[in-house]
Amino acid sequence: MHGGTVWFWHPESPHSRWIRQRGTYRHAAESDAKSLDWLVFQWLDRTAAKPGDPGPTRPIPVTDATPYNQLVRQRGIAPQPVSDLLFTFRLRVAGQGRLELRACDGHRAFRFVWEISPGGSGCQIYEGQRLLPWPDGAENLPEGRDLAMAVSLVDRQFLVAVDGQPLMAYPYDRPEPAACDTPFGIGVQSLEVEVRELEVRRDVQYGSMLGGLAHWGVDQPVVLGPGEFFVLGDNSAISVDSRMWPHPAVRFEQLVGRPLAVHFPVRLVRLGGVVIQVPAWSRIRYIR
Repeated sequence: MHGGTVWFWHPESPHSRWIRQRGTYRHAAESDAKSLDWLVFQWLDRTAAKPGDPGPTRPIPVTDATPYNQLVRQRGIAPQPVSDLLFTFRLRVAGQGRLELRACDGHRAFRFVWEISPGGSGCQIYEGQRLLPWPDGAENLPEGRDLAMAVSLVDRQFLVAVDGQPLMAYPYDRPEPAACDTPFGIGVQSLEVEVRELEVRRDVQYGSMLGGLAHWGVDQPVVLGPGEFFVLGDNSAISVDSRMWPHPAVRFEQLVGRPLAVHFPVRLVRLGGVVIQVPAWSRIRYIR
C-alpha cells in the first residue's frame, strides 16, 4: 500500500482462467482458446475509504505520492504522474501457445509477443499494431525453465530483460508527464503459465513540485561551470533544492560533508480512526 492507494493485479475478463494462490498467479492451459486472457496491473485509489470499510476504488495513474508526504495532498497540491516504471516477476510456461507482455506509458503502448509452437518459438515486439524490427543479435526467450523477467519503460526505453540480461531494447520519445491507468499486463493464449513475485516499481522523478514552483532543470536547462553541482533532495516531490533556488549551482567549496545515515523512513500505524507516522526502525541504516 502506498498512501491511500494499493497495488493490484486482477484478470481483465470476468471469465478469465487466471487464479491467485498465495501471491502466485496461475493460468491453466486451454487448447481451444480463441483470444488472449489478460492479467492486468492497476493502481487503485482508496483515499475516500473509511476505517474498517475499504469503500469504492477507482484506477488512477501511478504517481509520485508517498505516505510521508500526506500534507501535500491536504494543501491541494496534486501528485504528479510517473512514466518511468519497472515491472519484474518470475515466469514459468508449459505447452504451446502465445504469451504477451503489455506496457503503456499513456502516450506509447508496446507489446512483447512470445509464440511457442511445435516448430519452435519466436519473439516479436509491437508498438500498437505496428511490428517493430527485432534487434540484431537478440535471442528468443529460452523455453522450459523458470525465468526472472523485467519489463521497463524507464528513460524513454521499452526494455525486456531475462535473468538480469537485456533481451531487447527500443528507445523512443514521449512528452512528460504521461499517465496510464493500466501500465502493465500479461496475456496468455493456450499456454499453462505460473507468475509469481510480481513487483511494479517507479523511478525517482525530479520534476515540478510544491504546486509547480520548480524552474531550473525543469522549465529550462542549467549549464554548470567547473566545480559546480546541481543539488537534488532525496524527497523529490517536495524537496527545496537546485530546481527552485535563485541560483541553482552549488560550488565545491560550499560542500561541507557527506550523509552518514538514512534516519527518517516511516511506516503508517492506525490508532483508532487516526493514521500516524512512526519510524520504520528496520530501514534506518548507515550509508557506506
